[in-house]
Amino acid sequence: MKIGSQRAAAVVAALSVLLVACGGKDTPKAAQTAASATSKSPTASATRALPSPVSIAGAPVGGFTLADPAFEPIPGAKADFGHLGGTAYQIEIPDNWNGRLVMYMHGNDQDAQLHVYPPIQRADLIHNGFAWASSSYSVNIVYVSGVAADETAALWDFFAQKYGRPAHSYVMGVSMGGAATVTSAERYGDRYDGALALCGDAPPLDYQGDFVVMAAYAAGVTQSEFDSTDLSELINKRIRPALVDPATRTRFENLFIDRTGGPRPLAREGIRAGEEQAWEVYPGNIGSGFYNNAKKIYKLGPTAGVTSDEFNRNVLRVNNPPPNDPYGAGNVVTGKLQMPLITMQGTGDIATVFSGSQEVRRRVDAAGKSDLLVQRAIQSPIHCAEQSGFTTEELKKGLDDLVAWAEQGTKPDGEDLLGDLSAIGHAFTSTPRLGSAAAAALPGDGQHMTLRGTLTFDGQRVVPDGNIFVWAEVRTAAGMLRACSYEPVTFLDDGRYELSVAADAEVSGCGSTTARAYLLFFKDGVRHVSTQPIPWADGAEATFDAAFVSAQTGGAGAATSQEFFGTEVYGSLSDAKGNSAKPGTFVEAYVGDTLCGRFVASPVVMVFDAPGVYDMRVAAPAAIPACASGETITFRVNGVVVPGNVTHDLSRNGHALDLATP
Repeated sequence: MKIGSQRAAAVVAALSVLLVACGGKDTPKAAQTAASATSKSPTASATRALPSPVSIAGAPVGGFTLADPAFEPIPGAKADFGHLGGTAYQIEIPDNWNGRLVMYMHGNDQDAQLHVYPPIQRADLIHNGFAWASSSYSVNIVYVSGVAADETAALWDFFAQKYGRPAHSYVMGVSMGGAATVTSAERYGDRYDGALALCGDAPPLDYQGDFVVMAAYAAGVTQSEFDSTDLSELINKRIRPALVDPATRTRFENLFIDRTGGPRPLAREGIRAGEEQAWEVYPGNIGSGFYNNAKKIYKLGPTAGVTSDEFNRNVLRVNNPPPNDPYGAGNVVTGKLQMPLITMQGTGDIATVFSGSQEVRRRVDAAGKSDLLVQRAIQSPIHCAEQSGFTTEELKKGLDDLVAWAEQGTKPDGEDLLGDLSAIGHAFTSTPRLGSAAAAALPGDGQHMTLRGTLTFDGQRVVPDGNIFVWAEVRTAAGMLRACSYEPVTFLDDGRYELSVAADAEVSGCGSTTARAYLLFFKDGVRHVSTQPIPWADGAEATFDAAFVSAQTGGAGAATSQEFFGTEVYGSLSDAKGNSAKPGTFVEAYVGDTLCGRFVASPVVMVFDAPGVYDMRVAAPAAIPACASGETITFRVNGVVVPGNVTHDLSRNGHALDLATP
């Protein structure tokens, strides 16, 4: 087999928001306000003796350098940041600290610098009296869940020495950090009281190579083709073109769904949402020698579409012994839990697959620690740290229930991830995602538009990769703006995009024949607006070839372009008790007496819109002349004036402002 170069996973940029498929970069700005936790004061004593400190690398490993960890604290809190051995760290402690500490572990990052990332729910932690701490680790890019667990424990030691032992400590993480959370629950019962693993994994991660060989099987690729052809060429000229055929596509999806846990809600949608990133990353496991299925015996279920015997006879075999095992010592999940552990996993997530959570259950059961594990599924097709992965309420319930379990002995409910998966996740999915049975039951379902077509930038076809972000925004006849995409853009096997855009009947302020809907394209730090609007028709499946140009930020003319660049304001949206605001809650932004922005909370999770958060665009003067720049923006929730204001400065970086119903 000839191995072509495989690009590392790319960072996805959206507006001024950075995302990473494995949870390394910042999640959407509004999502940073997610997941509050109980503010009830802890009852345990903080006088327990400190354990022996964990050793830590003295310098970054493998040529990495440390990024600047400096950050500004949330008002009412203090920031502590710096270097600890070969790592960088951040700590934030609220003035009203309740004695609880959350240690946060980010996912796999693809940067040459080692960054620190705050918890997804940073704002709510601080507002509810929790302190948090996060490490950069001394190495990244490779799978280092064991290193992440150990170096985060070393940061806990630093915190406890400097500020005193917390009354209660919790560890949580996303993606690779979720796997590290499971490892921490096995290793550090002398430090932590409970663990919350979000979309973690259970190495080895051989499903990544299986993704490629199962697609090749569906495409009819022979072993001789595989052995004699450059891998990149084989994928781009043989496998992916074959998947354009609906029967071939279904055959592949059936195989991979079976491989990753079995038929379950939104599994097929998850493959389509995450496969562009998968095609960038997963072949690298084959090319780097980390994948070997030469002697693997596949056991397929009845819905795979092929018998196990037939598949084992004809599947491509990769006999490429790895020079070392990146998923071996230090990363293995043993199941020997020392504390309560809650895991949460999206049903359609293919960045860390559902079967990983199933394997955690098997290992914990085998270790005789079943009483310490609670598992939950979330009906979501998106990876956990991306947009729409987990909602505020889902994260909040997970952390609240963990605190109650650890401090009061109240074991929470969970689900049997090894049982019937036909409705798995229904009990713990707070808000439906498009494509689920719950979403289909809502008023207006079916009136959104599904767009497919090509994307061109300066006349050149956009090559799909993880570096671009595309979404839809609607400008109403009154000049209001709203982001109206149901999910991140999907790229089809023929290179076209697919995107679902909400109708006004489904989400107030979205598509209608009296409004103008455009696609927006984020590239190299700049937003561009499609040169033409989308011809709207409720419930249609339509072809829309969107063109973008760099000569001006927009393309439909300077005036149209400027209509889309008002002031962005985002934050948490809660009721008076701190709970997530209900669907239908509306936020209005005023400049003087002029209504310049309106956001209505959607009943379905959308890009930039999930329960408990809002992200609104306040119209620029080009859209509504009375919405003058430089003036103060005030806000009303459900028609009542609420505290808080920002300046209408047309800032594309946006303003964070938490709002609550009166």
